[in-house]
Amino acid sequence: MTIVAMISTFLVGLFLQLFDSSNPLPYQLLFIAAFLCGIVEIIYLKRHVEPIKEKPKTAVKKSLFGLTVFKHKPFLYFLLCSLFFNFAWQMCWSLFSIYQIKYAGATGLWISLFAVANSIGQIVSFKWWGRMAEKHSHSKMLVLVSLGMATTPFMTVLSTNLPYIVAVNLLAGLFVSGTVLLLFNQLLDSTNEETRSQSISNYNILLALVAFVAPQAGVVLLEMTNIYSAMNISSVLRALSGVFFFAYYVYLKRKDTLLLKRTAAKI
Repeated sequence: MTIVAMISTFLVGLFLQLFDSSNPLPYQLLFIAAFLCGIVEIIYLKRHVEPIKEKPKTAVKKSLFGLTVFKHKPFLYFLLCSLFFNFAWQMCWSLFSIYQIKYAGATGLWISLFAVANSIGQIVSFKWWGRMAEKHSHSKMLVLVSLGMATTPFMTVLSTNLPYIVAVNLLAGLFVSGTVLLLFNQLLDSTNEETRSQSISNYNILLALVAFVAPQAGVVLLEMTNIYSAMNISSVLRALSGVFFFAYYVYLKRKDTLLLKRTAAKI
């Protein structure tokens, strides 16, 4: 999926270079093409047949909105850490575009090169994060991911040199892959199998709310301060999320130790 996204983004950048930057036609054509691709996606999704699973007779009674899933502490604590991390991560998404276009003067082609570099970083590091997660656990590696992601906003505003920003995006991609992989796997690990669907749906709803609020908060912060302060504050918040993930890792480790002690006592 990352390879496909990289290729399509690069082709879009080349396509935009064929037109004047003030011409809206290429953007209109791209929006129409994306809409048609969405229709094709819907057609193929409707052709996907999934067998209906029979519910076990001892199924646990679920609340209307699935709020009972928040009683499971590993999921609740992971949710809080993840929401804070995603807020810190997404609050500077719009700031990156503002900095790249307004301050660094990037064109459509350069914007696509930033995305391509980021994709390359993800492609070469996905398997490494998978191996490290199996060796050290997802929760522990999330600490490293958070600290790595914290460097991106800070490093971006150090220079307006476009090749330098490409290199920063390549470095950022190394940690984006870890973010995507580890957050999803830790979500699965922190939920009960019986309520996993409800847990994931609640998680995605809250994540969507954060994705709506965070970029707006970033722009408000930009208006209150400046691009450099706003990006550096985002870096600090990302690093702080690493502290929260470390506390979550300690909680899980302590919880497992207590469970082992209780089992030994019963034996």
